[in-house]
Amino acid sequence: MEQIDKQKNAYTCLKLSYDNLKSKETKSCFVLCCLFPEDYNIPIEGLTRYAVGYGLHQDTEPIEDARGQVSVAIEHLKDCCMLLGTETEEHVRMHDLVHDFAIQIASSEEYGFMVKAGIGLKKLPMGNKSFKGCTTISLMGNKLAEVPEGLVCPQLKVLLLELDDGLNVPDKFFEGMREIEVLSLMGGCLSLQSLGVDQWCLSIEELPDEIGELKELRLLDVTGCQRLRRIPVNLIGRLKKLEELLIGVAALRDGMLLD
Repeated sequence: MEQIDKQKNAYTCLKLSYDNLKSKETKSCFVLCCLFPEDYNIPIEGLTRYAVGYGLHQDTEPIEDARGQVSVAIEHLKDCCMLLGTETEEHVRMHDLVHDFAIQIASSEEYGFMVKAGIGLKKLPMGNKSFKGCTTISLMGNKLAEVPEGLVCPQLKVLLLELDDGLNVPDKFFEGMREIEVLSLMGGCLSLQSLGVDQWCLSIEELPDEIGELKELRLLDVTGCQRLRRIPVNLIGRLKKLEELLIGVAALRDGMLLD
């Protein structure tokens, strides 16, 4: 009973700190941090991409401006002890109790998040109807061995999945996600506004032409593609809103072509 009372008191203090945050952007940045598993070193760059995709920043704002705003929000959250620093400036952490509180806030109707990160899931935790009101779903840190043929998620903006090696996602899986802006698979981010091609594409030697159809793409990160040798120029030319193209040192050293 004493432990429960202490937890309630802690939640009351955290709620007061959350309510006193200066801006909606800072509150949303705090909530986005709960998408990662407990005790996770949260990458600030990844957090920025989720913030852009989630719509915290206007499409007309450069991504660099978004980075600055997220940085300001993070510093304020650290000053309030709602985020913790790490050994590097590129990451932050959340105390377990703060993480639980953030999930509680994120699960409210105001945000509509469903967070089941890092709990050892092998398949989606709920029936199809349970996802209809979700704006954000985080299942990162699990190894899903199966996914359904499709999901009806008409309000979903952000979907973070970590899949078992070799699992093929059905072609129609995303058809019920008309509003999706950020899709992250196996730690790599495939997004309508920010695309990071990471651990799941180590063998890719040429970027697929379909990437050119992502008309809202603003950032393309291929630093994880160690064998990448060619990016078709006509692909880049079709990405009218692209602001940043990130290429790994290994690819440049080995003579990657833009042609």
